[in-house]
Amino acid sequence: MAHTHTHIHTYGVELHTETNNTEHHTSEISVTELIVRRGQPFTVTLRLRQPFNPDRHPLTASWKLELHKNSAPHTGVLPLIITPPADAPIGEYILTASHRDEDTLLARLVVLFNTWCPEDGVFLPDEAERQEYVMSEQGIIYKGSGNYINSVSWDFGQFEDDMVKICMTILNVSNNHLDNPAEDVSARADPTYVGRVVSAMINSQDDHGVVYGKWGGSYVGGRSPSHWSGSHAILKHWLNINCHPVKFGQCWVFAGVMCSVMRLFGIPCRVVTNYSSAHDTNSNLTIDVYHADYGVRERESPDSVWNFHVWVEGWMKRPDLAVDGKFDGWQVLDPTPQEMSNGIFCCGPASVKAIQSGDVNLKYDVPFVFAEVNADCVDWLVKADGSKLKIFSDTKKVGQNISTKSVGSKKRRNITDNYKHREGSEKERNVFKYALTRDFTIDEEEEENEVEEENEEAMETSDGTGAATGENEEATGTSGGAVAATGTSGGAVAATGTSGGAGATTGTSGGAGATTGTSGGAVAATGTSGGAGATTGTSGGAGATTGTSGGAGATTGTSGGAGATTGTSGGAGAATGTSAGAGAATGTVTGTSAGATTGTSRGAGAATGTSAGAGAATGTSRGAGAATGNSGGAGAATPDNIPLLPVSLRFREVNHRSLSAESFL
Repeated sequence: MAHTHTHIHTYGVELHTETNNTEHHTSEISVTELIVRRGQPFTVTLRLRQPFNPDRHPLTASWKLELHKNSAPHTGVLPLIITPPADAPIGEYILTASHRDEDTLLARLVVLFNTWCPEDGVFLPDEAERQEYVMSEQGIIYKGSGNYINSVSWDFGQFEDDMVKICMTILNVSNNHLDNPAEDVSARADPTYVGRVVSAMINSQDDHGVVYGKWGGSYVGGRSPSHWSGSHAILKHWLNINCHPVKFGQCWVFAGVMCSVMRLFGIPCRVVTNYSSAHDTNSNLTIDVYHADYGVRERESPDSVWNFHVWVEGWMKRPDLAVDGKFDGWQVLDPTPQEMSNGIFCCGPASVKAIQSGDVNLKYDVPFVFAEVNADCVDWLVKADGSKLKIFSDTKKVGQNISTKSVGSKKRRNITDNYKHREGSEKERNVFKYALTRDFTIDEEEEENEVEEENEEAMETSDGTGAATGENEEATGTSGGAVAATGTSGGAVAATGTSGGAGATTGTSGGAGATTGTSGGAVAATGTSGGAGATTGTSGGAGATTGTSGGAGATTGTSGGAGATTGTSGGAGAATGTSAGAGAATGTVTGTSAGATTGTSRGAGAATGTSAGAGAATGTSRGAGAATGNSGGAGAATPDNIPLLPVSLRFREVNHRSLSAESFL
């Protein structure tokens, strides 16, 4: 719909923050700042200086917008019901009213994930679990050893003062955002992406992270890891010292802080402890110990087994792994800096179901986490000629009593069976052998094998008894900023994508960056609906079109033979990679035909490339990977689906990037 200048002037807006926030389960955060969850309506009242005629000025929007049924437009008072899309990027927005190219700031608001919304990727159907994993500010973290489990209380404090500001700052100072703000903002629609960014940002190894890790020696210049009993003091101090790391932490501190941030964002999250936790440095799924034969110098092993190790699980869908939801649910995210994942210290999200079934070829970092819970411990005798002789193998030592707090009580819940079949069982051995023999060079679609899943069996036991065996989490660890700094936690080349006639789409390696996308006879155009309700479809013969709604919008498509055509409509629209009036470039790379198109990013990986008959498209990412690639008979184009429209009521992300919740009045 074309924009028509009108003589309607706004003079105020009522945000109904107390009512809206209560309905959106955010009143514990604030009753004065509007904080809503995506996929759920909220109400604002717009007051105009003159009567409003809906017939003359029909309401249209890319965010769902309705006049309240009890409204009286002739009085100039417009109660509006607004619904952010269930896949809108989370973050801070501004609401402006526009008249004759002049914008008037009406309000600011924050949009979060919505675990109560069935269409949201973090939907959790059980209300008791929502209360435990999103709303509860108190928790328990388990430490000690497998035979002497003890617990410590942890104050997550996700609804404490300034937590919205702190958590948004974590995203805004990440390498992903600093490298490409536009790409990062739009990628925040994906909980997989957000979880991966937070995993990197909680440690301070290679960014402006929150906690500095130390595993021995003096703690002069900071606090001992055992000093901390909650997240808010750490996060608040980090913000107050201009995003410099807070000293010091170990695994349970990293995990506790990350859980707080995830719950604030609305992603269900829980802290998990693994006893006899393996640290496999070379991704061979074994912990190797070398013994010297007579006259042979002893050889040290970089592998180790810790008394315990703590990470978090986040609940989310994983459409990037399987369209049937096979790998949805709990995902391991580990903020402790152990191994680099595609160039940065982060880990996950790794599907717990993929770990249990041995699908170690899937992103992110599944081989590393699989080894943590199910590696075999192997002793080798090293002979004078350099040959090795296996002298002992323990298949049951690693991964004991994997524990988390029970829902609604202080009891310990044993979730070991979620991660692996019973130790020593034929099924557990078969899965281990399956994981060992995975050929990571085969395309995921070709190598997919079904492994029968056991029903989740949770054992509840009373709180651990016995004394703690020490403060440090590791039996054999290292001191300094990182536990170990070796290469990528490899093995898991995460390549999906497709091939139709020729061409190949390749995602990045290790545990990060990967491609999503499909094929067909031709290609598919894929995009996240930053608020603009993007459509994703495939076509049979020639390319696909991805467009956005909201009066104008941008359409990007491909034509039959090759080549990508990008055009805009409706007065101002946004073409791919550009801005029109009020925002930044969408940040996607669109290219096709023969040859190759390459796009890179550090964290979002929203590079899009296609091939038409030949060539290859490659997208890489550092912190997460949301690359989309397609190949086939014709080229494909993917816009970022974030148009900039000349409208009268507009929601815009505070980083000067329109996220298309605009409406005509």
